[in-house]
Amino acid sequence: MIYCYDERVNSLLKAGFLYAHTGQFPIYEGEANTSLFSTGMTHVRDVPWEDIYRLDNSYKHKKEDITKGQILHIIFYNLRHKNLNKHQIIVAAIKELTEIKPYTWLTGTTDIGLKMLRNKSDVGREIHKMVGYIRFVPSGDNFLVGTAPLEHQTADLILIRFRKRYPTYKLGLIVSDQACILNPDDTFTIEDGQKYIKLIGDDSFKDIWKQYYSSQYIKERKNIKYVQSSIPKKYWGWLDEGSIIAKEENNN
Repeated sequence: MIYCYDERVNSLLKAGFLYAHTGQFPIYEGEANTSLFSTGMTHVRDVPWEDIYRLDNSYKHKKEDITKGQILHIIFYNLRHKNLNKHQIIVAAIKELTEIKPYTWLTGTTDIGLKMLRNKSDVGREIHKMVGYIRFVPSGDNFLVGTAPLEHQTADLILIRFRKRYPTYKLGLIVSDQACILNPDDTFTIEDGQKYIKLIGDDSFKDIWKQYYSSQYIKERKNIKYVQSSIPKKYWGWLDEGSIIAKEENNN
């Protein structure tokens, strides 16, 4: 039997366990319509966990191990990664976790495990850097909005990190043409981001910031490699101080 699955964690887990049992790689829902086997597929949502547990006496315990803390966190972050094959990678990882002890797998002993760990680090690094780089612009009462050149699907996770800093504000982050909005009640909405672009472009504070940044003599700023370790070059065109750093590079 050929199974298909979707991007929900429960669906991915079922797909991984069924793959471990059948040896037949399940098909991701987004690709199911183009598959030669699309008419004969069973969606894993129609397979109860109790039926999966009966396939192997160890599966229930192994599922409990997988859904504890760290591994579930890795799966969640991998779902936010830009990798187009992330769903297949996660399913393959879950299959491995039915065969390898989790504490061994977490050391990156397999190619799939290592890829999952690297993808998780990519997503976590982007969130960490953006919390340090993003500067919000006021827009009306208790609304702050900013932009970010994100590679991964992290806009909502970044805004959640800012919530403690701005507990009563509505926060917006523009990515491409869309604005991800964190409302004061901690719900999320998606709006057209174009209406905020001009507001951010007209922000007068950025000129004050650039003047301040230029006036500060920092010896390490002359070392471009050192600067790049803190502010990667791919962000120079977005950050207000990026043009100053680029000028320093040209002068070296």
